[in-house]
Amino acid sequence: MSCWNSFGTVIRRVEFRLGLQVTAVGALLVTIVLGYLYLFAAEELLEEEGRTLEHILKSIQAEASKEGHDPLAVVHAHIPVLARRDLSFQLHDAGNHPVAAWGMGPTPENGLIPMEHDVLAAIRAHPRDFLVAEISLQGGYTLTAMISLDHFVDERRELRGRAGISLAIGLLFSLGAAVLLVPRALQPLRDATLAVERVDETNLSVRVPTRASQDIVDRHAAAVNKVLTRLEWAFQRMRGFGADAAHELRTPINRILAVVDVATDSGIEQQQMALDSIRITTEEMRRLLDSLFLLAQGEEGRLGVHRTRVDMSELLESLDEIYRPLCEDNSIVLERNSLSASVDGDRELLARGIANLIENAIRHTPAGGTIRIEAKREGPDLAITVSDSGPGIPASERERVFERFVQLDGSRSGTESGLGLPISRMIARIHGGDVTLEASQLGGAAFVMRLNSEQ
Repeated sequence: MSCWNSFGTVIRRVEFRLGLQVTAVGALLVTIVLGYLYLFAAEELLEEEGRTLEHILKSIQAEASKEGHDPLAVVHAHIPVLARRDLSFQLHDAGNHPVAAWGMGPTPENGLIPMEHDVLAAIRAHPRDFLVAEISLQGGYTLTAMISLDHFVDERRELRGRAGISLAIGLLFSLGAAVLLVPRALQPLRDATLAVERVDETNLSVRVPTRASQDIVDRHAAAVNKVLTRLEWAFQRMRGFGADAAHELRTPINRILAVVDVATDSGIEQQQMALDSIRITTEEMRRLLDSLFLLAQGEEGRLGVHRTRVDMSELLESLDEIYRPLCEDNSIVLERNSLSASVDGDRELLARGIANLIENAIRHTPAGGTIRIEAKREGPDLAITVSDSGPGIPASERERVFERFVQLDGSRSGTESGLGLPISRMIARIHGGDVTLEASQLGGAAFVMRLNSEQ
């Protein structure tokens, strides 16, 4: 059973199957070529026998047709000299009656093959068969010449033996070619396998070598490299996620521990205040984790997007109703200027992305300042701008604010956790758009979300 399992393992190997296929194809080609050559040579040998008969008969016919020559006299003068064991003649008159015969002619057991024959006749010919040719002479006589194919069959047998030897040599050559060429053909795949085997969680920078041939092996290597690149990026994001989460959660956890320590030795009222503080801090942690997971899912392409036709004018109006009371509480003027437009997208995600921009503006707009929300067309895009009269952001820092947990000088950042602006950009890009930061006409910052829209 062990030997059978080992044999089964061998025949399932790619090298064995590919080598077997190469050998089979090579053997088939050699067999076809040798078969054709064998048929051609056998036919040529039989035609050579026929040309011998035709030459003899045409010589007699030419002699008998000369003026003053009696055809019967010519035949009786030449045929006895030509007749031998493998060559015989028969002469018939105008009534097809036998007149004379020379040599050991065929018997009823022998087969007769005419001069006009197909190639299969050369293959099926038997040693007892005769090749037959005839000519007409003056006086209505017919002279028939027959040659035994015994010698032809011997030559054909020798030819078949040579073809068999050539076939065996061809099979050995095909096998040798398979042994030599298959390993060379599979070498790029072995190199790719060795490269992939070196990949682990600590070494994701390995790439499969390519040969710039654009063949299936190179395409496979390119596909593997693409997967490795995505894996490397995913591992980096996972490490970044863990580091970011640990960094951001350290402060609220320490805060909770400090409150617990203080509350342990305090009275009921202080303990209740401690529980309220713990609840608020825990809620902050939950929002932070939700934002991290949302950002990770969006960047990895795993965020479920439920697309519908979203009326952006109605969406901005609903956000205005939500944030206007907050702006009034902070003595901030909220202006809105929108137009009727719609986009294909996820309404909840788009609302969250724009809400992050509004919340960012509220946090960084001083009392008595202004926030303006406006929507306008820019070619095929709908540009939604949230601008404020806050301190603004230097041009050199305008891309950094879209990085996670970035805190700029002057405490100008995306949100309290530093994730709001990255989330807004991620949501816009999922919808085929983007979020950019520009200078505001109000003196602060202007965040512009561009989305594709119909006219």
